[in-house]
Amino acid sequence: MKKYLFLILFFLISFVNQAQIVFYSQDFESGSMPFGWSQVTNASDGGWLFGTASVLSSNYFGIIDHTKIAATNDDGCNCDKNADLLIMQALDFSSYTAVFMDASVFYNDEIYQGIQEKASIEISTNSGNTWTTLVQLSGSAQWQDITVDLSAYAGQTNILIAFKYSDSGGWLYGFALDDVSLYQPYMNDASITDLSTPDFVLSGNYDVAGTIKNLGVANISSIDVNWSVNNGITHTQNLSSINIPSLGTYTFTHSTQLNIPSPGSYNLKVWTSNPNSTSDANPANDTANKLVSGLSSMPDKKVLVEEFTGAWCGWCPDGAVILGQILDANTNAIGVSVHSGDDMEFTEGGDLATEYAPFYPSGLIDRYLFSTESEVGLDRGTWVDHFTERSSMIVPVTVSLQNVQYDASTRQLVATVKADFVGPVENDLRLNLLISEDSVTGSGSGYDQVNYYSANNNYPNHPFFNLPDPIVGYNHNHCLRAMLGGTWGTNGVIPSTVNDGDSYSKEYTTTLPVGWNINHLQLVGLVQEYNINKEKRNILNADNMELKSILTGIDDLTADAQVKGIYPNPFANKTQIDFYLAENTPVEISIFDLTGRKIKTLQQNYLGSGYHAVYWNGTDSEGVPVKNGIYLLSITTKNSAITRKIIHQR
Repeated sequence: MKKYLFLILFFLISFVNQAQIVFYSQDFESGSMPFGWSQVTNASDGGWLFGTASVLSSNYFGIIDHTKIAATNDDGCNCDKNADLLIMQALDFSSYTAVFMDASVFYNDEIYQGIQEKASIEISTNSGNTWTTLVQLSGSAQWQDITVDLSAYAGQTNILIAFKYSDSGGWLYGFALDDVSLYQPYMNDASITDLSTPDFVLSGNYDVAGTIKNLGVANISSIDVNWSVNNGITHTQNLSSINIPSLGTYTFTHSTQLNIPSPGSYNLKVWTSNPNSTSDANPANDTANKLVSGLSSMPDKKVLVEEFTGAWCGWCPDGAVILGQILDANTNAIGVSVHSGDDMEFTEGGDLATEYAPFYPSGLIDRYLFSTESEVGLDRGTWVDHFTERSSMIVPVTVSLQNVQYDASTRQLVATVKADFVGPVENDLRLNLLISEDSVTGSGSGYDQVNYYSANNNYPNHPFFNLPDPIVGYNHNHCLRAMLGGTWGTNGVIPSTVNDGDSYSKEYTTTLPVGWNINHLQLVGLVQEYNINKEKRNILNADNMELKSILTGIDDLTADAQVKGIYPNPFANKTQIDFYLAENTPVEISIFDLTGRKIKTLQQNYLGSGYHAVYWNGTDSEGVPVKNGIYLLSITTKNSAITRKIIHQR
């Protein structure tokens, strides 16, 4: 009889260890402070408020819809939110040996005017007299589902948990919360949280790789990883001698590669099983799926770099320098500068900045979320490396600009963006046409560029070091002027499923404002993804052209001069500039800095038709060597005004 009692007790203990028990949940659907909850705040707007995301959002803190939520919005009130605490009701953990908490949070982790906001989860065991930080939250452009291990407090009573937001004394953004639950977790529970196998591939073999997360209490020392394609043969690899702690992750690469024999759609299924040589207690989260598209050819990849900037932004000249370096060094680079808060801002560009600009200057590389980044908006120090990474990725479509026409009398522009697919894609894909302009100038604070590098001894070698602050009459290059398909592209042209060989196009028509210089305009055609998740709105591919190229086929309207070469460029001691004149004409050849200030005149004469050359030795009109940086070569004739970049790097 004792043996039977022992067996019954054993199975009861095993069941308890495997069972997940949710003992508290709160989704804020009442639209008010939950029963037993409280808050601490000095904010004049009431601190933590409850309702829909649209009601609780503001101009710069736009919360993505998430049914009804709790939120504290510093942007909306610019009031004292240095320590806003939303405190849960007292909790009793005495019946549990392990406790996890899940919550959905929306928090950008932004910096404004040198001040950074903070958000954390706090715990108290003495009725709120003192608090201990459980986790300091990191930012994201999306709602994040987080899990916090509270097992250190299992067995205790009168536990208080608080969600804390601090604007650090500045005017920052805010923090939103939803779907809080507390539960005793499963003992053994593994999940596939990410698959890094490429979306688009050519025929060949590819790694099946991804990330396993341990959602159970027990450390995982062994686990099987399985995969199949199109519900075919299962390939299994046992991972042993590993150690994935509770809530920890493990990156794997399967020993058997995925073979793509020919173009087509391949449904890859990857799942875990047998954690710690036992059944997974929650098989519902074991599996991840991905559509891998085999392509018939590899299109040339052009990469769109979008720089977020503003005339008011004193650090933004550095963004312009880095963007210029990328464009000068890479023929497949397309650059646009998206202005906010100045006289060059427009609605669609402002919407893009609201979604993606974490600070200024920042930027986007094809609006792609890189695996090493927490959000799509990128610090300028990462642009070059991420541009190189994105350039090597395979994409399923070629983009071209076709049938571009311009009527000088009406200033009407007509252009067609065409997409030619080389493989299957299942997504919401959209076409777009962007227009940008070089050498945009104007008067007043809406155009004069603030320059924090001026006489800043921390940056003595910066190209803007000796330039004034602000730079009056600054030339803003790559200035984004219009997005004819809207911020997120023209819907309904490309179907949700496309196949190898499919082509789609959209003709755009617009009248160009009189203030835009036709000779300085660039057209950019895009195929872009749309998703309710803004971290999945990639630019697949692009094409670009200077509008003036379809008007004359050379440098400018009625041009009688062409630049044939500048070499070396960049240069240290001397560079040679070769140019061609179609007819006898007066010519002035000068060097300008980025503010438009003339540095030196290299040639001012009447020259005959034919080929010519001039040299610049990197000195100004006084013979003093210029600083390292980007300069503008200007060749002006009676009918032409040509500008080219020259980089001096001694």
